[in-house]
Amino acid sequence: MGIISDKMQGQPQAGIPQGQQAPDDDEVPGGPDWNQEPTPEEQDAYERIEVASTTILHEKATQGPIIEQLKAGVDDPAQILAQVAMMVYAQIDEKITGSGGSISEDVKMSSLFQILDKTAELAEITKTFPVDDQVRDQAIQQLLIVAADAGMISEADLPQIQEMMGQGQGEAQPMGGAQQIAGGA
Repeated sequence: MGIISDKMQGQPQAGIPQGQQAPDDDEVPGGPDWNQEPTPEEQDAYERIEVASTTILHEKATQGPIIEQLKAGVDDPAQILAQVAMMVYAQIDEKITGSGGSISEDVKMSSLFQILDKTAELAEITKTFPVDDQVRDQAIQQLLIVAADAGMISEADLPQIQEMMGQGQGEAQPMGGAQQIAGGA
């Protein structure tokens, strides 16, 4: 399904080694710890996803169809931003998990929000539609719903994620470990 640059192929995949299984969030008391520092493996996975998403969004072979998708969603920019961000992430996730790797929930969410930002930037650069704070906040809400529907996050975690993302404050804030992964202070 996805188009991943050669830069991503052949690189070691982050996460649980093959043959071992990570516990589900439901099996871990309290679920994921959104405030913990990222591990070196999580930081590496985030950086590789960042490179892959930039490649997908900006390579000639993939950028044209993505821009066309954005144009088709001009009537509901928040919805199309969330859909395109999820589509880009799904291509990367398929490549990583298809080769036996895994991605922690913190990295998934950090990556999704980073991809959403890059997608919004692409929409603005190409003058497809403007992305103000309101559109961005709505896109984040849509992305959280799509991620929950896809089983990437539990619905029980949604209120905590939304609170940590600073919803309703005009600007999303990365969550604890995600802020560190994204290079924040």
